[in-house]
Amino acid sequence: MKKNMLKSMCLLVTCCIMATFLTAGTPPIVTFSSNYTDKDLSPFTAIYHHNGVVLSITEGKALADKIFSHCGLGGNYTLNSGMSTSDMLVYTKNGDETGICIIGLTTGEIAFSAGMADMEGEQDTPGLIPESQAALYCQNHLNALGLSPAGGMTQLDVTTFKMMALDDGKEKEFCKMVTIQNGRKLAGIPVIGNSRVNMGLGTGGAIKFLMWNWMGVTATPISPGDLLSHSLIKDRIVQQLTTYFTDAKEVIVHENFLTLYDDGKNGSEPCFIARIDIVSPDNSHQEGEWVTSVVVNSFVDFAHLEMASTTPIDNGPPSSDPNDE
Repeated sequence: MKKNMLKSMCLLVTCCIMATFLTAGTPPIVTFSSNYTDKDLSPFTAIYHHNGVVLSITEGKALADKIFSHCGLGGNYTLNSGMSTSDMLVYTKNGDETGICIIGLTTGEIAFSAGMADMEGEQDTPGLIPESQAALYCQNHLNALGLSPAGGMTQLDVTTFKMMALDDGKEKEFCKMVTIQNGRKLAGIPVIGNSRVNMGLGTGGAIKFLMWNWMGVTATPISPGDLLSHSLIKDRIVQQLTTYFTDAKEVIVHENFLTLYDDGKNGSEPCFIARIDIVSPDNSHQEGEWVTSVVVNSFVDFAHLEMASTTPIDNGPPSSDPNDE
């Protein structure tokens, strides 16, 4: 059980618990609470398209080797030709199935795990750094790897991952690693979705995992006419919620705020995040969040975007610095 828990932590580092209602039924009633307001859309001045990223196989291998060497794991990973494709290189760690490295050749994305075998057992990981030092260690690692994002990052969360165990009926917890999540802002507006740099830190602040996805962007100016009216935004929210939560009795839309959504394919476009309260037929409640585009010609595929979540997905309130990247 504990081994599986650690494997899941490695493979699903930033995954959310999705709030889904799968049984078809009468569409729910969607209501807007007094906390929902028609936000000023003037901060939305651009759509950000991804710059093309193409790594050759040689460049991808060099990047992987640089990560292995920096982590003191040179020679411990083997390129898995059966799992690799023309779009990505996949390495697996010798003797540890939880160790993996994926290099996206068309996105530059990195998913790396140093392996979790040494973190099993009912004991704390020795030499964990204080949470207050996580940002410094993370930045130093990124600098050494040449992966420090242009314009800097926005720290979202720092926490200590713990494993729970029972001892004579008493619950005990063991500290396994310190994790830090970093997000992005563009023109002062937080970006959600695929722009992120997350890292797990083990003994002495060594990298235990790295999730790096930070494509360069080019801003395309937009005008007020490129944005939906508030009435159409509400219509879109109602249509999406009634289509998605088919087994809910009611969905209450609460406060909302501005954000940009990075779809991982095209770029980042203006959106709203709204807090929602999902009421089931038995009157039980589940809180979540919902994101919807506010541009006329949206490129985000919301038919496949399941952003209702029981965990926060925002990057905090917008800053006032128009130069944030």
